[in-house]
Amino acid sequence: MRAAIGRMWRRRRGLGGEFDEPESSDRARLLSTRWNEIWPGSEPAGHLLRSTYPERWVRFHSLPDGKRYAETAAESDVILDRHLAVLRDLLPENESPRLLLIAQEWDRADLAGGWTRTTAVAWWPWRTHTEPDGDEFPSPTTYFWAADVGTPTDLVPLLRLVADDRAHLLVAPPSLEWIYAPYDGGADILFTDLSRRGTLAAAHSDWLSPRPDGL
Repeated sequence: MRAAIGRMWRRRRGLGGEFDEPESSDRARLLSTRWNEIWPGSEPAGHLLRSTYPERWVRFHSLPDGKRYAETAAESDVILDRHLAVLRDLLPENESPRLLLIAQEWDRADLAGGWTRTTAVAWWPWRTHTEPDGDEFPSPTTYFWAADVGTPTDLVPLLRLVADDRAHLLVAPPSLEWIYAPYDGGADILFTDLSRRGTLAAAHSDWLSPRPDGL
């Protein structure tokens, strides 16, 4: 209920997640080149990456038995602990981590738009994507913001928003060799190195879905 009220307030105030133009800069061009080389054919959204690269993908659930949302403080802690455990496994040992964030946003007409404006992250506008739509209505546009962050613990406020279905983002190293896509119920992880996918799945096998499709 609180999330719905917040979305309604943002819509009335015009606080969407849109921007006029993507940033024209070296960092924007470098990120676009790297993304198109490593993850071609997919926009930077978890569900699209999962569909485009199913062989690179594994999913972990945030709570036992696939429960989606926390009902107690203890369950909230379990969700956060699982996110941080996987992120630490993904990062190289004995190196200072540096992480890239990619936020998925919508315009002011969408009740889900504007969540990036509620965070303290220094987002910059990276790219947009407009879905083809054969209907008479305008095609929806998705806005992708980018930012840098130092350590997994810096992500805690964002991960809490994701768990409440109030944020949509990807986490990756600058190389984009893996993608961590948390959602309200777990996380999708994708790798360029398939051996790492198998190793991580084995390390947290109790968190895997029992469904044949892995969802």
